[in-house]
Amino acid sequence: MASSQPNGTQPNGTQSQVQTQEGNMDQQTPPSGQKPEVEEAPIDPKQPLEAFQWDDLEERFLKEMEECQKGEEELERDFRGWCEVFQAWVTTTREHEEERLHKRLRTRMAWVQNSEKSLEEKRQHYIKVVQAFESALALLGGA
Repeated sequence: MASSQPNGTQPNGTQSQVQTQEGNMDQQTPPSGQKPEVEEAPIDPKQPLEAFQWDDLEERFLKEMEECQKGEEELERDFRGWCEVFQAWVTTTREHEEERLHKRLRTRMAWVQNSEKSLEEKRQHYIKVVQAFESALALLGGA
């Protein structure tokens, strides 16, 4: 049974090659959408299977997992760094906003207090005007 291996690699680890018109050996590249044809040597059922390198597989697996773990640790460090930046931004923004709102409150309080003072001055003036008219009417009425 013919099986295709990635990049023209045959089961025994060799590259499949074709000879070009110029006489050079190039890797065989099948048309897109088609699998490359790989010729396998006939298997003799009387021969024992080659021993698989389980230790090598485990070693490669552990190496790949270590690389993945290093990548995840780097991402976690980056994430924690960005969290610190965000926290600093939130704190600074909040403090700035609280200070701005406090100033705004004090400005409004000063405006209202000034308006109250102005209104009280007008009220006192109107009271004096009314008292002056009452005094004038009392003088006119008593004469």
